[in-house]
Amino acid sequence: MSNGESSKSGFDLDTFVFPGPGSGPPQEKAPVQAPLVDPDKIIRLIFKKLKQDDAFLTFTRQIGEVNKILQLKYASANDIAKVILNDVPLTSKLLKLVNSSFYRHFSTEGISTITEAMIIVGTDQIKFLAASLKLIEMMQNIGESDLLKKKILKGVQRGIIAGEVARAGGFVRSEKLQISSILFDFGEYLVTAFVPEVCRKVQFYGDRKGMDPEAAAKAVMGISYKELGLLVTAKWHMPKTVTRSMTPITDYNVRKDELEPEDTLRFVCAFADDLCGIRPEGADAEQALGKLQARYGRLFEIPVETLVDIIRTSEEKIAEHAAIL
Repeated sequence: MSNGESSKSGFDLDTFVFPGPGSGPPQEKAPVQAPLVDPDKIIRLIFKKLKQDDAFLTFTRQIGEVNKILQLKYASANDIAKVILNDVPLTSKLLKLVNSSFYRHFSTEGISTITEAMIIVGTDQIKFLAASLKLIEMMQNIGESDLLKKKILKGVQRGIIAGEVARAGGFVRSEKLQISSILFDFGEYLVTAFVPEVCRKVQFYGDRKGMDPEAAAKAVMGISYKELGLLVTAKWHMPKTVTRSMTPITDYNVRKDELEPEDTLRFVCAFADDLCGIRPEGADAEQALGKLQARYGRLFEIPVETLVDIIRTSEEKIAEHAAIL
């Protein structure tokens, strides 16, 4: 096998399946309609563009820096600061962000260094922000379309919501949570950036057939966005918890005490993604949130009013910081 290719099916997606809680038992596959686009052709085209695109080659190299930030669990503030300070634009954006009104309650006098930011705002929060800004910057470099920017901003909003859901629901707030939330739609980012005409076809097909984006992508391309995202992130050797969070949930009948940390991450990311689709001002918001909680088997026993506040606050944060992010 070369570059993930197989002589028979192009790419062996089974390599990237991570079974576990929420995956459900193996089921018989129903006959599926032939995709509208040759899946091997799409996958080969995306991988070809990944290899040819200068910005993406830089992205691939810099994934190591993102991993380094994520994995500095017991490092001192100095160690983490060194990783961040190696990237001057990142340092500048990070300081601009922590000095914005969003973080004004931490310090009214202004924060001038990364080490000071970690002391005042918190080391974990700075790691979240640094790795998130890095991923956003690199994703923007590979595609400048408005559609891609909207998808990236949704990813950031999902990250904000995931952090608040974890806090309100009493879940462990892993340092990889926000990154996992941003990369949740990574396969969709790739198609939007490199084959936007296919992305539009998926969107049109889904609207016409009343299908969700994953099902529409599978019908049009023969591979879902999630499968594509898993395929690429696995090649970058991203932490297992990050790739695991992208694996679709098929069985929601689980208890909180049954979940391993990496599965908890996956459920929180999926729940946060669903929350992004609910408008807090809508007349039926409370009913929609009640149905959503019931779908997850009451895994997220969070008051509906709190969920409404979480969504509303995330929208305000995104609106205020879109230019920096």
